[in-house]
Amino acid sequence: MFPCNRNSITTLAYLFPFLVCVTIYLPGLKGGFLFDDYANIIANPSLYIDTLSFNSLREAAFSSYSGKFQRPVSMVSFALNHWAFNSLDVYGFKAFNLILHILNGALLFVFLKLLANNSIVEQPNNFKKDWFIISVVFAWLISPLNVSTVLYVVQRMAMLSAFFVLCGLISYIFFREHLNRKQNGKSLLYLFLFSGCVLLATLSKENGILLPYFALLLELVFFRFATNSKGAKVCLLTYSSSLILLLLVILLWLLFVNPEYILSGYEARSFTLYERILTESRVLWWYIQNLIFPINTGLGLFHDDYALSTSLFKPVNTVFAIVGLIAIVLTSLLTFKKSPFLNFGLLFFFIGHSLESTVFPLEIIFEHRNYLPGIGIYIAFFFAFWKFIESSKHLAIARVLLFVFILFFTVSTVVRTNTWSNNLSLATTQALNHPKSARAHTMLGTELLKFANYATDALEKDRLESLALNELTQAIQLNPQQTTAHFKIISILYKKHREINEERISLLEDQLATGKFDASAINHINNLVNQAISKADDALPTKTIMRVLNAATKNINIGGRNRAELYTLISKFLLRAAHDEEYALYFIEQAAQLVPSNPTYRVHLAIALNELGKPEEACDELKTAAKIDQFGQETGRINNMQKIIGICN
Repeated sequence: MFPCNRNSITTLAYLFPFLVCVTIYLPGLKGGFLFDDYANIIANPSLYIDTLSFNSLREAAFSSYSGKFQRPVSMVSFALNHWAFNSLDVYGFKAFNLILHILNGALLFVFLKLLANNSIVEQPNNFKKDWFIISVVFAWLISPLNVSTVLYVVQRMAMLSAFFVLCGLISYIFFREHLNRKQNGKSLLYLFLFSGCVLLATLSKENGILLPYFALLLELVFFRFATNSKGAKVCLLTYSSSLILLLLVILLWLLFVNPEYILSGYEARSFTLYERILTESRVLWWYIQNLIFPINTGLGLFHDDYALSTSLFKPVNTVFAIVGLIAIVLTSLLTFKKSPFLNFGLLFFFIGHSLESTVFPLEIIFEHRNYLPGIGIYIAFFFAFWKFIESSKHLAIARVLLFVFILFFTVSTVVRTNTWSNNLSLATTQALNHPKSARAHTMLGTELLKFANYATDALEKDRLESLALNELTQAIQLNPQQTTAHFKIISILYKKHREINEERISLLEDQLATGKFDASAINHINNLVNQAISKADDALPTKTIMRVLNAATKNINIGGRNRAELYTLISKFLLRAAHDEEYALYFIEQAAQLVPSNPTYRVHLAIALNELGKPEEACDELKTAAKIDQFGQETGRINNMQKIIGICN
């Protein structure tokens, strides 16, 4: 028989959450790509690398325009995924996400273990450290709220950012330990690692820039600037003061110097800054509730059916949500010495949401925003839980309650991962659980249309198209600005009747000219243009496409890069489908002028010039593109075009 001692049982207890996590996530790996996956991965040929080289990885790194810094670390990870499987195998991409989730769970375990056993940190008396750590890690690994992060490929950006944040916090703990022992060499090494983690976290996703503030919280709550050196203490206080001063400077700059930096983003939103701030107070409580007691029917990929707060009392719980949040933050700040783990967890959650759930003009609610901040809620919840059990001395009851809690999480997450195992089941469940969500009905209509396209039986094809048409119509009734639904309905009707529905085209024109214009609109226009160029059977008539493109140009809400993308597509259509060379050249020149620092549009201009029989001018544009290509993302295309033209020096 194998020896069974306390150490082996503890090891099994530590490993068990990870085994359960892998088991319950495996069904979900069979699901498909979704929404933002298409723009960032599927329609991004720079990621399709077959060999590893500096140039190919550099081109992939800066191939996305998500975020201010283009998120190069995340984009390289997608390119490596393609290289490893030599294809866009969605299973491989999701498997990578699951592996990363497991690694993050391991880092969380190490972080909590170091914190709970650190000699500098004041530890609570008679506290079940191992049970506390296992509870937090287990709950976070199998939290139903994390499913829409792990199984949504593009949310690897959030996961990678969390990975480097956790690495950074672990580095900071080691830095403080060695600083306290006056081991300056090692402390500087870990400080260097911490700085590297800040950079990598930020280049994975912008909220990684919060890592220094998480470290400041760690210092304030646990280490409290305690050192054996006066000089070291001065350095720590200076560093912390600098972070606070930097935050104040940024806030003052946004408020008084450049408020348009934030306000301009609301022009394309259906809510104001005031409404967003009010609504987020309720959303944060929704997050907290679903982190601890998740209700699957309320969860989902889309939450565009979430009611806005238009004033403090509309709905009435808005004011109570705000007062409750302020009370928690103030209480945590004033009492962190008495209960450090509890208050650290709560403040960690709020810092984690300080970018995505405050003033910036982002979507109101997304579950993946809790991937890292949710750790704080589990730390606070399970610390309070185990402290209460210690005071009541009912350990057996605690273990039963913990088992029930974990069982509830496991069942809920199993249901969700199975729902995510294919896009049709996900879309159907989403539409059933969120009947007032226009996006949910759009997704279901889109998925039904995919099945209709593959149907060989005419009656089945007609039935599926009718169901899709019903869902898409319902989406537009809920939200007339559902661009995808408009495009899909026009496509269905044209395929069925081979004639243009004038009413539908007019509705689409109105939406494109006055409504929200985002990446989905660009993708649909791109599809129209490509169908026209390839002379596909379902391509809309040239005059109809011209009407659609003309309507889009009238939209004053289209920003610089989106307008440049639109003009590039118009040029492509005019050159290769409508054969209007003069206006084709005009629009691609306009695109290049709109974003003069972006080499991509100079390359497009060079391609157009070469097709128009102007190779010398094309070479000049390629030289300009090479000069402004700071990160080398267009190096490959520039070199290929120069070879094709043949006369470029």
